[in-house]
Amino acid sequence: MVLAKSSAIPTNPSAQVQVVLKWMESMTEGDLDGLESTLADNYIHVVLPASTGVAVHNDKESYLASVKEVMSMFTGNTATILEIIEVPGVVVLHESSDGKTKFGVDYKNEAIMTYYLEPAGEGKYKVAKVKAFVDSKFTAGFAEEVQKVLASSAK
Repeated sequence: MVLAKSSAIPTNPSAQVQVVLKWMESMTEGDLDGLESTLADNYIHVVLPASTGVAVHNDKESYLASVKEVMSMFTGNTATILEIIEVPGVVVLHESSDGKTKFGVDYKNEAIMTYYLEPAGEGKYKVAKVKAFVDSKFTAGFAEEVQKVLASSAK
């Protein structure tokens, strides 16, 4: 799994962008320890639009458990950062992902990720909250395909 380097990634990223890039790298590499190191103790993860039906994770532990389960389905994933916008305390990323699951369902999604950051001392930051606005049409179809495969393998 790979975080594709693109011209959208600054050559000398701020401390805020550095923690977001670490979050993205950890996600694409399946590195749960690396991901956990970026998260604030009070971490919240929200997937939008709400019509996707994806549960809100109101704590770091439930989010990490969910990520571990989802990552176990993938054999590979490449995320490409298309744009980064930064203001104090917030980084917004436009990214696309291209992945493969163990059961042959392709994952090709695009998202706007808003990272809310909190100071972590010594000029560093932790991610306190992420709002991921995903391609709802793709997300619904992907979930449906995965469920079909899982249901047929359970028979």
